[in-house]
Amino acid sequence: MQRLGHCPVAALALSLAISILPGCAPPAGAPGPEGSPVTAQPAPRTMQLLQAELQRVLATRGIELDSAGRPLKAVSSVPKLVYRQPGWFNDFNGDTSLAWIHYQQGDYDQNGEVNISDLTPVGIHLGKNSSSPDWLTAALIADGDGNGEINIADVTPIGQNFGARVAGYMVEAREATGEWREVGFSPMQSGVKSGPALEMGHFVYGGVVEADYRVAPVGGPREFSWNIYDVTSQPFQHIGVELAIVDGKPVLAYQRVGSTPDAIDGFAMSAARRPLSGTDWFVETDLGQAVSDFNIPALASVAGRPALAYVDISAAPVSYGLMYSRRDNAIVGPSAWTTHQVASFSTQPDKLSLLVREGRPAILLNNSGLEMYQALIASPTGPTDWTSFGAGPVLADFRDVTGLASGPWLFSAGLVVTPGNYVVFNRSTVPAPNGSGSFSEYLLAPLDWSSGPSMILIAGLPCIAVADHGSSSVQFLQAGSRTVDSAGQWFQHAAVSAPATDFFWNPELQLVGGRPAIACGNITLDFHWTGGQFPDNTAKWSNERVDAECEPYGFSMISIDGLPIIAFLSGSSGQSQVAVAVAQEQ
Repeated sequence: MQRLGHCPVAALALSLAISILPGCAPPAGAPGPEGSPVTAQPAPRTMQLLQAELQRVLATRGIELDSAGRPLKAVSSVPKLVYRQPGWFNDFNGDTSLAWIHYQQGDYDQNGEVNISDLTPVGIHLGKNSSSPDWLTAALIADGDGNGEINIADVTPIGQNFGARVAGYMVEAREATGEWREVGFSPMQSGVKSGPALEMGHFVYGGVVEADYRVAPVGGPREFSWNIYDVTSQPFQHIGVELAIVDGKPVLAYQRVGSTPDAIDGFAMSAARRPLSGTDWFVETDLGQAVSDFNIPALASVAGRPALAYVDISAAPVSYGLMYSRRDNAIVGPSAWTTHQVASFSTQPDKLSLLVREGRPAILLNNSGLEMYQALIASPTGPTDWTSFGAGPVLADFRDVTGLASGPWLFSAGLVVTPGNYVVFNRSTVPAPNGSGSFSEYLLAPLDWSSGPSMILIAGLPCIAVADHGSSSVQFLQAGSRTVDSAGQWFQHAAVSAPATDFFWNPELQLVGGRPAIACGNITLDFHWTGGQFPDNTAKWSNERVDAECEPYGFSMISIDGLPIIAFLSGSSGQSQVAVAVAQEQ
């Protein structure tokens, strides 16, 4: 991590100029790149030598060029995923500024595309090494293999990445005990040319909560191929599925009906970051708890282990137990889970939201208004390890809760039916909330009728996707700041629209490659994505069909290495299975 402390944004340039590319950074304390871009051209004989070497490298990929240096057949435009840590600092408002220098293997002229023009910087600096007076400039734009010398071998990265086009940078962050998650996107056109370097930056509201950041180049117009398969093979109807990331790999939990009693018998861990078949999953088929038919277990990663929150109905209708269960990754089978009751209720609460706040689990639910249960330690073992308080100062009805935490701060969204059908928003107003007076809550947008919303932070700003069945659309809502206290400070548009005869269930909003994406459908699974960080109208969204037949409820989506993984229910009613669709970029 390169953290620069409290300093002006302009002061980042010097530190970033000495953080150029892997394997060729200048010594500590060295000055930044010198001078302006070189305008000289290499000798014709030098260019002929370099072009011949490029053709040789491309031939190993089966690529030939025409007389203008264009490939005779289509080549992949997907840039190589290379994570780098930017310089960053927090200002006095707790917001974060990031900065880094553009680097994509083979893109020596820093224009975002690897092509034949990238031979020119190699030719200009050919033969230079670390003792050359302008080495910092030469290293930045031509030493692709990082060996401290500009030579014929620096053509190889051009050939290996020929055709790759960078649209911008995916920005990821993690808290001290958390998983890497995407937080935003910085487009190439926002970069600022400084000598031979293209300086990039990103701004995150409230970023003081993060322990580390990283960035990686991502492509532009996105085309996906989907690898779809069933994870389960049980003869039951499954209802709902939840995905999470634990130790950089996907895990999922689900529920089935048709057994006696109904059980949280769906948990699976992947052995791969991007599992490509059912054999990549280890499935536990019965965790032995009687649960509600409509209360899908909430899933999260807590201190590097999978954790579940759910409602136990074994004592119904006398009482309903709020349960918390955490898995020991070193043990196989039901005994791997340690479970305890957090609280009990006389009436059954609806959907739970399990989140992690400052490394400790927290559960949000509707119990005559929004209520929160916060663990006092990272690994609670009984009810005395929890504290609870009302989190809703206004509304007695807060259904289908979805919540997230950013450091100490809490955000949640849900639905109400009184005074009418609305999506609602709630946020904490102090870093240590302890009751309804610590929260702000208000009606956000009217709906005809809907299913549960989905919420993420984009550059630190809350954003929500929610279905409006009356208009057959999925609405995208973006807060103007982290501290807005009225609906008038949000921006809204229809991200997805359909014929009046169709509607959407439980749209799932996620950042994919740093940009918003939505998984939704009725009896189909569709994927909708954007090219920028904050879309502002329907035309900014593209879409494709992922699966033509699935159950209309129970989508869940995560993104790993900038590509989506979607869990859903495949098949027809009565015999559905838990399925996974893993995207590859073409």
